[in-house]
Amino acid sequence: MTNIYNINDDKIEIFNLLPKKDEIEKFKKEELLTIPREERVLIEEPNRGWLTTKKGVIYECGSFILRKSKLDEIRSSNLIINDYISGDFQEDRIVARYNGNNKHLFLLEPYYPISDKQINLTKDLYLLFQLQNSEYSDDFLQTEDLSKIKDLFILENKPFKEINLEELINTYTYIEQDSERLEDKLNYLEDSTKIYKKIK
Repeated sequence: MTNIYNINDDKIEIFNLLPKKDEIEKFKKEELLTIPREERVLIEEPNRGWLTTKKGVIYECGSFILRKSKLDEIRSSNLIINDYISGDFQEDRIVARYNGNNKHLFLLEPYYPISDKQINLTKDLYLLFQLQNSEYSDDFLQTEDLSKIKDLFILENKPFKEINLEELINTYTYIEQDSERLEDKLNYLEDSTKIYKKIK
């Protein structure tokens, strides 16, 4: 469960956003089936310049490459995929990398001991991850259509808490005396409000 915020006139409404676990797992499985089997888990290797083979390379930068899984790696990668589907990687790092030709790779980077493997996600799986983790300021979450993922959550009809916006501003202005943190909070609340309106 996570919170989502909506600025409504002079109040901040706080709603529960409840994930539908079974439906999310089913959605993850269906989305991963749209990715070729050998591309669901990408293997990270150092970029050795002209010594690096180009066969199976999906992404390349100055320091590393990401290549497709080989047959023996696919079998072991299935365990990683199963952990992802069951929600074991919620706290890990997710990135969007530009791959050229107007294409982005959306990658979940699990922590050690499997840090040389990255799970290749569809855009909707990336959006799902960001919404589950309250990353309301994410550029893709802000700009992309959320119709495929919004029904994977229960958004309660009524806020469970309301906060006076002026009180929040006064707290940061006169008590915290931190205008930068106030600006960050207000931006976050505005970003959350945009997402709230997209999924309600």
